[in-house]
Amino acid sequence: MSVAADAPYLDAAYTLAAYDGRPVMKLSSAKVTAPAAKKVYRRPGRADVIAPRGEAPPPC
Repeated sequence: MSVAADAPYLDAAYTLAAYDGRPVMKLSSAKVTAPAAKKVYRRPGRADVIAPRGEAPPPC
């Protein structure tokens, strides 16, 4: 990973979903993210669908 010399930072967020093949989650009362690796399905004109990795994709 690299950044440009005139913008030496990365504006992003990272959430750990799994470690060593084991699902993990934050234990903060303000966070409500289910553990396990996820996949995002994007379809034109429709809302994104976030599902566990390995689950069948939603119908078109």
